[in-house]
Amino acid sequence: MNMNRRFYYARAALCRILLPIAVMNYLEAL
Repeated sequence: MNMNRRFYYARAALCRILLPIAVMNYLEAL
């Protein structure tokens, strides 16, 4: 359960970091 929570937080942090970058790159590519 502890590892599950850690994985969830890691995935949330990853999305929080990578999603804005991906959106900016996508908007610049338009």
